Amino acid sequence: MRQIAVGMMLATTVLLTGCQTPPPVPVVQEVQQSRYSESDIMLFEATKYRAMNAPELAAQAESLRKAYAARKNEENRLRFGIFLATVQPPQGDRARALALLDVPPSEVNGRGRTHPIAQLLIPLLQESRRLDEALRTTQQQLRDETARSDALQQTSDSLKKKLDAIRNIERRMLERNTRPQR
Repeated sequence: MRQIAVGMMLATTVLLTGCQTPPPVPVVQEVQQSRYSESDIMLFEATKYRAMNAPELAAQAESLRKAYAARKNEENRLRFGIFLATVQPPQGDRARALALLDVPPSEVNGRGRTHPIAQLLIPLLQESRRLDEALRTTQQQLRDETARSDALQQTSDSLKKKLDAIRNIERRMLERNTRPQR
């Protein structure tokens, strides 16, 4: 009897929940922009850059560059800076992104380096620049050591040839001295 009651309760629950339609899940691109801040929209745009191919990235870079050149406001500066910071070269340029993001606040630049996006990206770009510089230094040291190693190897090969030549001379002299004289 108890099993029948539990079964009826489960069936009723399933039927009742089946009648209700769940609310639609909004897709980020379809949601009205008014629900998101300007920063949110810029970050959503940045996530799209990873999916773009080279021609699309080149077109996007040109579009953002033109927009910033035409109107140097905070929004265009941030959009262009985010683009340059998040894509790989040749379109991406971390040094230029840092220059765009790390500006003092003013009427033209808006919040400048105090903008939350700038505060997020500036330390990352600075660390990236330090790492790039360390990598360049290490690569130069490696090239110098490789050149030094090559020079030492050439010197070693030269000395080995000279030693072999001296041994050949000694061997010939010994052969001459050990031959019976006629």
